[in-house]
Amino acid sequence: MKRGGLIRGAWRDLISSPRRSLVSVLGIALGVAVFLVIVGLGYGARNAVLKKVVQELPVDHIEVLPRSIDLGIIKLETGSLFGNAGLSPKTVSQLEELEGVAAVYSKLEVKL
Repeated sequence: MKRGGLIRGAWRDLISSPRRSLVSVLGIALGVAVFLVIVGLGYGARNAVLKKVVQELPVDHIEVLPRSIDLGIIKLETGSLFGNAGLSPKTVSQLEELEGVAAVYSKLEVKL
């Protein structure tokens, strides 16, 4: 089917039953709005908790994280795309050998 015929058919369907079309459009808009509100509340709560936790962290500690891609809802570690998740044992041993490093600890990350 050509694009023009497809558009004409869709337009005829919208015109033939405007009430059903309006209900469908309102339902889709309501669903998108609810989704955005839930995601926004989740990110707001996450930021509030992280700011509170970060304020209480000791100043002499640093956190080393592997490279990652953060798209908001989706967060991917670049190493996990190629089968290497987290920091390698070699990287951990290199961090332990640095001057001024007292200890290196792994961190448990809980994703909600």
